[in-house]
Amino acid sequence: MGCLCWGYVKGMDLTMDWERLWWSDTHGPRSFIAALTGSIVSGEPAHIVCTMGATLRENMREVARSMIDSIVTVRYVDAAWITGEGIGLYLIDKYTNSVKYRPNSEHWSDYLKHKHVLESTLLWIHNIKPELIGSLAEDCHRLGSICPFVLETDSESIRFPGIKRLDARNYFTEYDFLSLASRIAAERAALSDSWRRYLADLALELYPGDAERIVDFAEHFDVRRPPTDYDAAITNKPVWKAQLLNVFHAIEEERNALISRYEKDIASCLPEIQFSYEIYDPYDCELGLLCSLTSARRLDDGKKRLIMQQNDYGYLFFLHHARNQLAHNKCLAPEEMERILGRRE
Repeated sequence: MGCLCWGYVKGMDLTMDWERLWWSDTHGPRSFIAALTGSIVSGEPAHIVCTMGATLRENMREVARSMIDSIVTVRYVDAAWITGEGIGLYLIDKYTNSVKYRPNSEHWSDYLKHKHVLESTLLWIHNIKPELIGSLAEDCHRLGSICPFVLETDSESIRFPGIKRLDARNYFTEYDFLSLASRIAAERAALSDSWRRYLADLALELYPGDAERIVDFAEHFDVRRPPTDYDAAITNKPVWKAQLLNVFHAIEEERNALISRYEKDIASCLPEIQFSYEIYDPYDCELGLLCSLTSARRLDDGKKRLIMQQNDYGYLFFLHHARNQLAHNKCLAPEEMERILGRRE
């Protein structure tokens, strides 16, 4: 039996600008942006490490730029445009009349400084490839004498000695990703609150630390569709953990609801032994004991039998099965999840 509804909702297009939401309205990413802009405002060069996707990195730049627009003009430099001659000649060619520059008589940094073309400017250099690291590292101290700069890389292995390093991952927490997943799931109007919570937890468990995949999953995944093709690459463990968070307590609440409905009838069947203890209170009866109270064999032993309505009788045994599945690290099928969560809509 498949443990996961494996399908996607077609034709769904959420209008939420989640990338901007991530950087400007989620605690960890917002703290990272604050640390980055604080470094920029103080004139301190920064090396930022962000291993997220290209779209998220673009939004990071835009959010940071919007916060410092009134202080400094941000100019983005795609490092792919920098030739083997280095950042200096690239900047001269880009922002001055390069014909007048004489490299033998003046260093590129002095030339740019005299031209004042980069005053009140922040250079944000991104898309840095490994082959440029050496030359950029050598040029950084001279670049810093002209204008503040940011070096953006998407690899944690790249280092620029002597430059403040801000790794975005050090600011992100599990709560940030859950908050993002919950906000995306909240846009799924066709789902109840219970299903949305499960969807958010499932996205977090399947793709920890991966905002893009969390959003794609929470936006499109159909948690109610019966499995047609079980994906062995996705292990049961994250699905089980998400179900445990969302269903285990629901089973307990359903148990209490059944006991409340039949409290007097259950009390008349007690006391009974449960886990070596004598039980007198109906609300202390676990699902297994409640199931045994309905057994016809009790009449043979001279004990009173618990009589329930047919629907409640079947639901009691289903709850017992579902609880045992989860208690033994096994997943519930989508239709079993629906039977529990669907009652809570």
